[in-house]
Amino acid sequence: MERKKLRFFRFGFAGVALFASLFAVLVEAGLLSKSPLEGSEIVLSTDKPFDASLVLVTVHMARALKPSQKVYAEFAGSRFDFYPVPKSDQEVYQGVVAIPYLQKPGAYQMVVGVDRDQTKVPLKVRKSTYPSEKLTVDPSKVFPPPNVMPRISQEGKEVSKIYAERRLEKLWSGPFAFPIHSPLTSPFGVQRMYNKQFKGFHKGLDLKAAVGAEVAAPEEGVVRLAKDLYFTGGTIILDHGYGLMTLYAHLSELKVKVGQSVKKGEVIALAGSTGRATGPHLHWGAIVNGVKVNPTELTKVLR
Repeated sequence: MERKKLRFFRFGFAGVALFASLFAVLVEAGLLSKSPLEGSEIVLSTDKPFDASLVLVTVHMARALKPSQKVYAEFAGSRFDFYPVPKSDQEVYQGVVAIPYLQKPGAYQMVVGVDRDQTKVPLKVRKSTYPSEKLTVDPSKVFPPPNVMPRISQEGKEVSKIYAERRLEKLWSGPFAFPIHSPLTSPFGVQRMYNKQFKGFHKGLDLKAAVGAEVAAPEEGVVRLAKDLYFTGGTIILDHGYGLMTLYAHLSELKVKVGQSVKKGEVIALAGSTGRATGPHLHWGAIVNGVKVNPTELTKVLR
């Protein structure tokens, strides 16, 4: 009995060794692959972001990926596709992850993946402090008359559809510039009371601008919307690729058309006081995969 048992173990050890050798040969031949993320390095611009901020995620791959393999991150129900970083010593991918406005403070796990292979990266979200302000505007911009409700609904659907689309082409080449160099008149995230009625939070920056002041593209992009909207007046949306878009509102004159490509610094519009505005200024918004964030992040985090 014992001799048979010993022979069984001898056969078992030999089988394991043979299987391991065969597995190594198959991996070397590319017939079997290791986990794409095994041995790779993941670097975050910060692991303690505030709500409404951006995290730049850089993945230094330990091995080359197949053309069909895609790097991505997932956080708070949104997926963020990564783009290859050119002129790197090794295969490197980056992605811009948006932390939603008013995301509950606390410890989270951000998923970084290649196809079905995933790893979890810890994040600790911190809460920003936002002030409140009271504004007086045309009453029709607070309680629109019934006859304009279909227009408002249609415009909302049009903008949402644009935000949902993805251009998997990185058009920006570095940190964004401000579209106009002027003092900040209303920061991101302010709780707003219009005519003593709470109407939500300010999802952008207001920059001081006289009517007719030139508004420049902060980075290269493609015009996705250029028209007058009920609440935001003269409005432009630029698509910078990989789900990153910027919005410009209350414009008095539009200098670009839908589908047009623009370069960094190119004049796209003139500032104004159209739509729901208390006076001349530029509203600048930033959206990443439909998540609205503080536009200042574009000038600090992006590369």
